[in-house]
Amino acid sequence: FISEYGMDRAGEEIDRFLGENGVDTDGVYRYDAGKTAIALAFLNEKNEAAYSFYKIYPSKRLEIDIPQFVKGDIVLFGAFFSLMKEVRSQMMAFVRAAAANGACIVYDPNIRSPHKDEIAELRGLVHENISLSDIVRGSDEDFRTIFDACSGDEAYDIIRRHGGSVLIYTRSSHGVDVFSPEGRI
Repeated sequence: FISEYGMDRAGEEIDRFLGENGVDTDGVYRYDAGKTAIALAFLNEKNEAAYSFYKIYPSKRLEIDIPQFVKGDIVLFGAFFSLMKEVRSQMMAFVRAAAANGACIVYDPNIRSPHKDEIAELRGLVHENISLSDIVRGSDEDFRTIFDACSGDEAYDIIRRHGGSVLIYTRSSHGVDVFSPEGRI
């Protein structure tokens, strides 16, 4: 697991949970200046989420060495974290190193409507993330927020235009579609 979180109570809970579940946290940057970022999702009766974000970051971010990736590794990256200028160069170094060593790269945009006002200036970074990925996993909400795409077919066209070939398109309680050059499931 490559990420960052604080030495605060939330960070300790995250670290404990990951450890108890066998997740290697050697790639986690722990900081004591700032607080662990927290996002809370509140579901309505239709399982649609409304979000609240709490962030107090330190000045130094994601200061860890690039791990040794090998063929067969699966690297999942994404969310707004992958677009943040404070960690972008380090994250892209991880992704490029993983790809160069034969890892499967999975990108999950996970960008929700609270970031809608910022997306125009960040869309190029999303395109770059797609181009580096073997698989894109995104929700209908992600594609509406980022690209104003209203269907899986529209989303897959966007993925292909930016160098992707496989899309896992989730639609909340309405199912999942997988798009690839071989067809749609």
